[in-house]
Amino acid sequence: MSCSSKSLAHVVKFYGSNLPLWRLGLDVALEEHEVQSVTDGTCACPPEVNLFTLKMRQVIEPVPPAEGGQIPLYPVAQTLGPIMNAEAIKEWKVKDCTARRILLATIELKLQNTLVGCKTAFQIWTRLNSNTTNVQPTTNILYNGIS
Repeated sequence: MSCSSKSLAHVVKFYGSNLPLWRLGLDVALEEHEVQSVTDGTCACPPEVNLFTLKMRQVIEPVPPAEGGQIPLYPVAQTLGPIMNAEAIKEWKVKDCTARRILLATIELKLQNTLVGCKTAFQIWTRLNSNTTNVQPTTNILYNGIS
C-alpha cells in the first residue's frame, strides 16, 4: 500500500507537546500500512543468514600488517556465500522506509531537526519518546457515559 499525504491527512502534526493526540492518528496510519512492529521495535531487521555457515554472524577476515608493521584499525568484514534471507531483509527495509516516511510526514520540521542521525523508524520513535516529558498516556483516561 502506498503512503500518500492524503492517507495521512487525519494525523495531527506532532509539535512536541501533543503526543497523545498525535499518537491517536499515527497508530491508525502505522496499522493501516502494517508497520507498527517496525516502528515500536518488536520487529527488528533480520540478521543476515549465510548459506555456508547457516549461522547469523559475520566472519572477520584477518588482515596482514601494512608496510612498516602497522596493523589496520578496522579489519575487513567478509560474508561467506550468498545471503539466504535477502528477501526478508529487503521486505523489512521497505516497511522501515514506509514507517519513517509516515513519522517524518507527521512531525513538525523543527522537531525533525532533532532526528538527524536516526537510521530506522525505531530510532526515530525512541528519540521522540525520550525527548517528550510530562505526557499523560491516553490509554488510562476514563470518559463518563462510555460503557
